[in-house]
Amino acid sequence: MIYEVYPPTFYKSQINPALDLVSNDKNDNLSLNMVLSANDIKLYNTFLIASINDFFNINKNNIEPIVKKNDYYIKGGFVESKISFADKKIHNNNTWNIDYKQIEIFEENLKLIKNNNSRIILVFAPISKSLYNSYNNNSKIDSLFNSFKVEYYNLNKLIEINDTLDLYDDHHLNKNGVKKLNLKMIEIINKKT
Repeated sequence: MIYEVYPPTFYKSQINPALDLVSNDKNDNLSLNMVLSANDIKLYNTFLIASINDFFNINKNNIEPIVKKNDYYIKGGFVESKISFADKKIHNNNTWNIDYKQIEIFEENLKLIKNNNSRIILVFAPISKSLYNSYNNNSKIDSLFNSFKVEYYNLNKLIEINDTLDLYDDHHLNKNGVKKLNLKMIEIINKKT
């Protein structure tokens, strides 16, 4: 299993993914438990509206368009964006912050994956050099993810990414960057552990 470990996912509010899940999935007791444990007003409101929609089958025939602006949906859950290039930015000094409650949940996920005898590959996907280099604790992040005793690869150190040609913003690869990422991931996957 390849598990992306972008540091902001370990400290940003986890309400947005829950909002997405509640609004786009059929809600049940598991959804309700998630909403109650999050205890967030936006999530309560979204759950209420989504549950009403579920009950009355309001979204039953709702089909997302295949093309939206510059994005094209590819069967299987992928979105391809029209090629675009990032503007070069200068970033202030930053520090990656980690919420250790999120790390505990992450460790539970790793344990579940290990119990299924699956190979785990943790990947810090490339971001712009200017953004990456603005963080003063990248080595601490590497140490944290290496501490889980599974394969970990900081691709910011392993792939030569051009900030303007390989990204469409500071932390999303465009097609050019994805090609570089795919080549490196194939190499990593084929490596014996």
